[in-house]
Amino acid sequence: MLAEVRINGTNLTLGDIVVYGDTPELQRGALNPSTVLSELRGKIAPAAAAQGFTNLQITGTRLTGPVGHPVNINLDLSGYC
Repeated sequence: MLAEVRINGTNLTLGDIVVYGDTPELQRGALNPSTVLSELRGKIAPAAAAQGFTNLQITGTRLTGPVGHPVNINLDLSGYC
């Protein structure tokens, strides 16, 4: 995953996010939204919460599926502490 990281107090924003599969089977188009969200909630959100962040915002533009669709996900990290 690549992202432009912005920090504002306890808010963490991963902007213009790019997500790549970590195996040859997960090439472009193979990562569906539920897989990406599962990784965000299962790995990224707990790590951000452990570092003291209270909100995680993910922004970007889809390049597969509905191409050009803007993505803006906000996660309250209070439940991950």
